[in-house]
Amino acid sequence: MLDLYLRDLGLEERETALLLALAQQGELSAAELHEKTAIPRSSVYLLLKQLTEKGMIMEHTDELGTSSYLLSGPSAFSAFIEKERERFQKKESAGKNIAELLAPSASDQVAGVPRIRFFAGKRDIERMLWDGFPLWRESIRRFDTTWWGFQDHHLVTHYRRWLEMIWKSTPEDERVRLFSNETAEERERDIPGRRLKFFSADSEVTSTIWVMGDYVIMIYSRGKPNYAFQFHDAIFAANLRQVFKAMWGE
Repeated sequence: MLDLYLRDLGLEERETALLLALAQQGELSAAELHEKTAIPRSSVYLLLKQLTEKGMIMEHTDELGTSSYLLSGPSAFSAFIEKERERFQKKESAGKNIAELLAPSASDQVAGVPRIRFFAGKRDIERMLWDGFPLWRESIRRFDTTWWGFQDHHLVTHYRRWLEMIWKSTPEDERVRLFSNETAEERERDIPGRRLKFFSADSEVTSTIWVMGDYVIMIYSRGKPNYAFQFHDAIFAANLRQVFKAMWGE
């Protein structure tokens, strides 16, 4: 029963073993405790130091300088509980103070902790596109129903099946405003709500950035490996959206 109560105090198993040995045998040296518990001697000394600091055992040194250890009285364990209670109260108070300090930023609709995900390889990016777009589209519709950005035409080549799905499912009130490289892949489709502006041949872009509501998607699809980032951050998305609006004269 005593061992259960000692564990309930949050003591580690080896500390409990030493205390039980002292409770059963009385005063013991470190060497004797090593023999009775099979705890390595170097660890025994460290554990005895910890238990002494907690006030649970006392060290006795005889006239020859030999140390032995014995349990402290019952009041020492009550004092330990009181110290633990004070520690918990300090942590509880600190937690409440932190919550109060963070509350203004947590309630801010714009600010927040950005969430960033990285995707490597074509298969991983395809998974991002298929799984992520419903969230991106929902976010677009909470803002200005517009998908902003620029894209490398290689993205159309590599992820065409996904883009075909997007082109077919675009609602009438959803707009796409993108800058891209002037290629046959980009010119061949006349999609309602989708408008492109083309870079000149000597200034083409080699990567893709989309702003979709409060998401920013960055994709490199020109070389291997393909890779992408998804940023869920309202502040950066809002700033990029303003930049693209200005570039489109809106």
